[in-house]
Amino acid sequence: MAAAALGAAGAIMNEEWAGNHPRLEQAVASVLVGLPLFLLIHISAERWRWSRSRKIASFAAGVGLLGLVYLMLGDWPNPVGVGRYVQLQATLHFAVAVVPFVVGNGFNAFWQFNRLLFVRFLMAGVFSAVLFGGLAVALAATDELLGVNIRNNFYFYLWVVIALVFQSWFFLGGIPEEFDALESRSDYPTPLRVFAQFILIPLVSLYLLLLTVYLGKIIVTTTWPSGSVGYLVSSVAVAGVLTVLLAYPLREQEEHKWVGIFSRWYFIGLLPSVVMALMAAWKRIDQYGFTENRYALIVLALWLGAIAIFYATQGIRNIKVLPASLAVLFAVTMFGPWSAYAVSKRSQLNRLERIFVEQELLAEGILSPASGDVPFEARREISAILRFLFEREETKQLDRWLNSSLASIDTVQATASGTVYRAGAGATAVMTHLNMRHVNQWESSPVDQYYMNAETGGVFDIAGYDYAAMISIADGAISSDTLLADGMAMVVGLSDGLDSVVVKGPQDEVLGAAAISPALDEVWRRMRESYQGSSMPQEIMRLDGGGSGIRFVFFISSGRLSESEDDGFLALNLAGDLYFSLR
Repeated sequence: MAAAALGAAGAIMNEEWAGNHPRLEQAVASVLVGLPLFLLIHISAERWRWSRSRKIASFAAGVGLLGLVYLMLGDWPNPVGVGRYVQLQATLHFAVAVVPFVVGNGFNAFWQFNRLLFVRFLMAGVFSAVLFGGLAVALAATDELLGVNIRNNFYFYLWVVIALVFQSWFFLGGIPEEFDALESRSDYPTPLRVFAQFILIPLVSLYLLLLTVYLGKIIVTTTWPSGSVGYLVSSVAVAGVLTVLLAYPLREQEEHKWVGIFSRWYFIGLLPSVVMALMAAWKRIDQYGFTENRYALIVLALWLGAIAIFYATQGIRNIKVLPASLAVLFAVTMFGPWSAYAVSKRSQLNRLERIFVEQELLAEGILSPASGDVPFEARREISAILRFLFEREETKQLDRWLNSSLASIDTVQATASGTVYRAGAGATAVMTHLNMRHVNQWESSPVDQYYMNAETGGVFDIAGYDYAAMISIADGAISSDTLLADGMAMVVGLSDGLDSVVVKGPQDEVLGAAAISPALDEVWRRMRESYQGSSMPQEIMRLDGGGSGIRFVFFISSGRLSESEDDGFLALNLAGDLYFSLR
């Protein structure tokens, strides 16, 4: 309860400070590890009747562990810290489920204990949602009817207090006090039985049948399974394991013996799907290397295969194996050279080195800028791997390849906010240093057109001009509207070379022009060196021009561009505001 209260207080403080304190967010995340951790310590002390001194020492060690968690999270939020945080929470939650029954059989006591926790958790969620909804409506009514100003933040504060403090309080109130007495209990809530028998079992059977049919299609057509099949198999497996656990007591009842038959055949039927998931995951790994998600998919599939073989051969009796093995699995893959993070880093660095060597950019351990065109696919892979490494702050090898010049490159721009943008800025800077254009993650094919727009908020002096007009120039053609000033009809368009804005009068007489190249050269430079998108400062989006018949300034608000043969840009479409005076 203390951990829940501190977590709620920290979340409220962070909101009050406009979320500008990542260290506070990191502290809140660390404190919330105390929810399953201290519950685990408390029920272990009750179950094994620890002495007072041992209990106090265990809680003190738990507080120390929260401090280590804070340090483990690193620069929050980052992919490695978040991944390990999720693994730690999962490990502790599964440990809560199994630790009180780790010694002795007590399969029924184990099931009853976790059934009570599961039902209590669902009740806590429903009650908390109803309480929040009712109080939120009361706050809104107070604001609307009584004129009391209720800040929007208050609704968030209310949700935090209910979700962390009230829900935890209610949930903890349902934890059984006598563990040994659970073994003799035989009650089974009818709604839970109906949910398991008549909803979960048919749904799981249907999806397992669909996966089996898909496997048959793969065999007939000799096509490799889709990459998304791994996630579908994982979802079906999670739902199926939950179904087997919920229906566990029914297998020995005469009228429900078919449930035991379903449980065993479910695991037998799951094996082909597990093999299919491993094939799909390995195909992606062979193409793009390991990432944490692919590593997790492989490990989960291997675990499912082992569990399926175990229960298919041994029968559905020792259900404690499920949470116990998952707790161990999450714990052992959290750190070490075999962890998801170490394996993924090595895999991506090996891929990056191979691509650099293939493109003749890496020789004798030193990276050199590209002297010619690098294929789009290679640039896309290099960009993706660089972003991956920068997100995880794993750039030591990259610095060695760059001969320790990484620090001199603007790898993390001061204006970039958030881990993703900082990583993108770093990857873009390295790609620019290597004389290549960074490829964003949403570019699936070579891009021959680019879009730019002017940043908002600029104010400029337009004194000295008599007229103003909003214009749009498309594909070199004139603007859709003819401009009239002092009885003269004018049109605005792009020159034949797409490198100038031209204003023409009657009989196509050129009244004046403005070169676009200086602005587009700066746009091109910024697009190569910035990850923050195509938004450009207004001062570089200004074109000054004129001639014998006109003097004008054109502020570009947006444009569509194309690369030229000399590695620059040509304008295909420009829109903006024209201010001019006739001579």
